[in-house]
Amino acid sequence: MSKTAVVSGGNGLIGRKLVLDLANNNYKVFVLGKSSELNSEITSNMGEKQIKYIRIPEIIYFEDEVSRQLCEHISEEDRTPIFYNLAWKGKNQLVDGNINDQFNNIHVGTEFVKIAAKINAVKFVNLGSLEEISLARFLKEKHNKKFELDHKSYALAKLAARDALAFESYVCKIDFVHARLSSVIDCGLKTPKYVEKTLKQILNNQEFERPRNKEIYNLCSLETIASQLVFVGEKGCNNCEYVLGSRHAFTFETYFNKFINFLKGRGIDDEPVGNQIGLFLKSEDFDNGDFFNDANSSLTEEVVELFERIKKCHR
Repeated sequence: MSKTAVVSGGNGLIGRKLVLDLANNNYKVFVLGKSSELNSEITSNMGEKQIKYIRIPEIIYFEDEVSRQLCEHISEEDRTPIFYNLAWKGKNQLVDGNINDQFNNIHVGTEFVKIAAKINAVKFVNLGSLEEISLARFLKEKHNKKFELDHKSYALAKLAARDALAFESYVCKIDFVHARLSSVIDCGLKTPKYVEKTLKQILNNQEFERPRNKEIYNLCSLETIASQLVFVGEKGCNNCEYVLGSRHAFTFETYFNKFINFLKGRGIDDEPVGNQIGLFLKSEDFDNGDFFNDANSSLTEEVVELFERIKKCHR
């Protein structure tokens, strides 16, 4: 029996890297998306790999149509795929829009769970965000202060989606695995996102806008996130949550200062796990023990590895 995977949102930044990683690991990959065609980054790198694109129709309830097309292409002996749900959409970007824009993703996600059930998927891997933890902790502790993180509708929708899709997976008798990430970067620094733009300015020895955000994050490369998602799909357990990335977590200000020191050949101070506290997150929120990482590796080694990736892309 060959390995099969279905990826919703496979045309996105993380999705297209995951699709290629799955294909490189001998998976037949079916990509679901609303674009007219498969992303050019995938088509230019797929070669002879078994990757097929299925366009989601512009209708509210698309479960039957997409399931029918998948069943036409997935043979009976291969019909035990892993389903990766990376699809998410705001109004114009991932995290923008009002509560209605963001909550529409929950309906779309439940449609994907039903599709996964019809093709006898063994596992539904849902991509979440650490904003869920920030909001859940804020609500649990009943802070009297303002919820200071940006993109509140996004955080609320992500938290609600996690629970809704876990329940729908239970009803459909599919293993549900939740994988959260913090802040993923393309080491080529090609996107206009604030972190990538700032790292590029530092590389070019330019002035940059200092961050105001005091929350802690884990910066991690696309390559690491994609390979970990493949691993979670294969080894992740039902009703378990995993944090993608490495164990290091700092404010953006600290990352930028470490990157400056790295480029100047200065040492990057090692800091033990557990000493970083942000607005709502703590270092332990980023630690999966040895599920992904060598638990004995230092945070300095992990950060330097990321910086080396970035530097290598710009030589």
